[in-house]
Amino acid sequence: MTPHDRPRRVVVVDLDPIYRAGLAWIVDNAPDLEWAGHTATVRGAAQLVAQARPDLVLLDSRVDQQGRLPRLLGGADRVPAVLVVVAERHDEPEYITGALDAGARGVVPRSAGAWHLLECVRAACAGRPVQRPRVVSTGVLSPREAQVLDLLAEGLGNAAIADVLRLSVETIRTHVRSILRKLRARDRTHAVAIGFRNGLLVPPAGEPVLPRQERGVVSVE
Repeated sequence: MTPHDRPRRVVVVDLDPIYRAGLAWIVDNAPDLEWAGHTATVRGAAQLVAQARPDLVLLDSRVDQQGRLPRLLGGADRVPAVLVVVAERHDEPEYITGALDAGARGVVPRSAGAWHLLECVRAACAGRPVQRPRVVSTGVLSPREAQVLDLLAEGLGNAAIADVLRLSVETIRTHVRSILRKLRARDRTHAVAIGFRNGLLVPPAGEPVLPRQERGVVSVE
């Protein structure tokens, strides 16, 4: 495998542990990406970059409100791209301009669907311009709901999804009801169809989309 063929390693810096877990699942199920670790602080991010040597850092805008991280990473042996995940209250031209001026490769709304987030990650890793994804008018799913929708697309029932995500069946039922409401879907099959049509689901790559075993994942808190 050449350096260009290997999976791109992604580190996440985010305050929300549930959101981090959702991103880990989304990234590690993309065949061309690899989850390399997570942290919730700027200091932890600098340490993690030195240890994991990622290609990309997904940065929660709430963690680095002064835009310090891109400059801190400038001295690393292997400088990763930085893609800022913008919280709603930071979704303003002044903040976005500041993040880009600090060295970020681009910004992506925190409400972005899984497919749009992956496309932004791939663009940032490849050095291409990162376009802000559109928000699906039928509703925006949380990272956990995106996981559930992906597994619905694989034909799994509530009990099987609960086993995969290590949640209760009742919790999965709650997520499914929320997905149907947000997507205005008649049933689970309709929700999956809407997901593919609106870019919330990644087209299958010839194998089931199930969690892979963690491979050298590093956590720095």
